[in-house]
Amino acid sequence: MVKKLLRSKKANALAWLIALVLVFVIGLVYAVMTHPFTMIYDKLYPNVTANPSEAAYTPTFDKISNVWKIWPILVILGVIIWAIVETVNRNRGYQY
Repeated sequence: MVKKLLRSKKANALAWLIALVLVFVIGLVYAVMTHPFTMIYDKLYPNVTANPSEAAYTPTFDKISNVWKIWPILVILGVIIWAIVETVNRNRGYQY
């Protein structure tokens, strides 16, 4: 019984360690890549909006900007939910 408990604690610690490392890497990638993204976005966006024939691309650029702002939050929430689900004690007798 004690071995199962220790193995369970080790597995839980490993899951949370993996989750924390992933959150750190996601934050690092977002922080590093935001500068090039804003440079490219600021360079292209005025050219697209100034030309009336390319005005149809404006909503696409707005969506790209919104996705860039939101993706790290969604991925971090997914990693946290994964870690919580991974560490929940499962009773093998019940299906859910």
